Amino acid sequence: MNQPQLAKKRTELVKLVSQYEVPFENIVDDKKARTCFHEYLKANLNEEPLLFMTELDHYVTLIGTKARYKSATKIVEDYLQANSKHAINVSNSLRQDAYDVLAKSDESNCPKDMFDEIRLSVYLDLKQCLPGFLDSDTFRTHVLEEMKVDSDYMGSVGSPKTDSSVDELSAATDSEVTETLSSTSQMPENTDLFYNPKVVNVNDADFDRILDDMSNEHMWRNVHSSSKRSVYVSKETFGKRGLKKMMETAIYPFSPSEIFYALTDERYFDSIERGMKDPQCIHYQKFQQYAGTVIHKKLKKPLLQVRDFVVLKSCRREKDGSYFIMKKSVELDLKPEMKGCTRALACGGYLIQKIDERSSRLTLTAYVDFSGWTPSSLFNQLSAWRDDSYYKAVTSACKERRKLGLDEPGRSYSVLDTMKHYEKFWTAPTTRVPPQTFFFSSDH
Repeated sequence: MNQPQLAKKRTELVKLVSQYEVPFENIVDDKKARTCFHEYLKANLNEEPLLFMTELDHYVTLIGTKARYKSATKIVEDYLQANSKHAINVSNSLRQDAYDVLAKSDESNCPKDMFDEIRLSVYLDLKQCLPGFLDSDTFRTHVLEEMKVDSDYMGSVGSPKTDSSVDELSAATDSEVTETLSSTSQMPENTDLFYNPKVVNVNDADFDRILDDMSNEHMWRNVHSSSKRSVYVSKETFGKRGLKKMMETAIYPFSPSEIFYALTDERYFDSIERGMKDPQCIHYQKFQQYAGTVIHKKLKKPLLQVRDFVVLKSCRREKDGSYFIMKKSVELDLKPEMKGCTRALACGGYLIQKIDERSSRLTLTAYVDFSGWTPSSLFNQLSAWRDDSYYKAVTSACKERRKLGLDEPGRSYSVLDTMKHYEKFWTAPTTRVPPQTFFFSSDH
């Protein structure tokens, strides 16, 4: 190829790359792109942050405290001491905090979250390198090579720009860009503490697991309380990546059935489950007294790679009038992982209880892993900062359905079908339900 052709090819490639938004997370999630990013950082004498993050990926998966303590000592020696061979640029206070925690640790006690604050700082610093990387010949050469086998490679690591997305890119803050960050662990590794996602069924244990969380007052730390709602995060972390569970309990001026129908009505899915798109019921099955519907849905957030969920839902109505919905991510051959989309997971549930003739309590718990190469500490912080948008969305849906005189929805992604199936077995013993006054102010 002669010089004019090379120049034209380069111009076309620069134009192509400039037409896509490429989130930082997509680069580090993709093995080849991450290797290319490493080469770019190394050439610019700045590979230490990426090496540090890679080392932490290994550290948080260590189970034994002896191995973790040995690894933590090496991390401090290699990255945090002033004369370290791969010293990273972090504040003295963060360094000292790590020194202090390590000094109190030993082979029998070494916390997984020792480097969480440093990890977050380094992550945000690394993200600042993204614009330069995307504008480099290193990245363009990488794109050119990948397009030889995948002509839509840019579409797999990014999304086409629109006028609005360009504005979002310039205006977004770090907290907005990293709104749904989480861990690197795969689904079976994270959920093996709760259930086996390869076993697609519903039983009493699935509902009991949710009730155990809701009724265990020692498990939770209150992070927000008002006259209408309270938010909690678990004191302990779960899974190899150290993610926390979240719980919210709120009082609504509606009956249990009004809230339940709003949550299950397909027409209000978009407004209540913000960011979730393209929901589809892909499987329905009966399991003795229970039935389950498997729903596939995608999560689309600005500047982040698309996530998708394959979630099994089942519900039942208790004899006291309460509604109980459980959900858990499952592995299903009908919906394999898709190119350009990261498979995330979620498990938890909803309990809707009557308080009086005018109000009900909705308690929800969730353990969510959006997957990807991102700090678990940041996602845990975001869980603690949960705002009232969900409360407002449910309230708005209930008001609108009441105004329109709507009762049982005609379409619910088959969630209502699971409840009707369970009602046929009401002669079976009903499991315990947490006291209505638990986890809320004495006013109720």
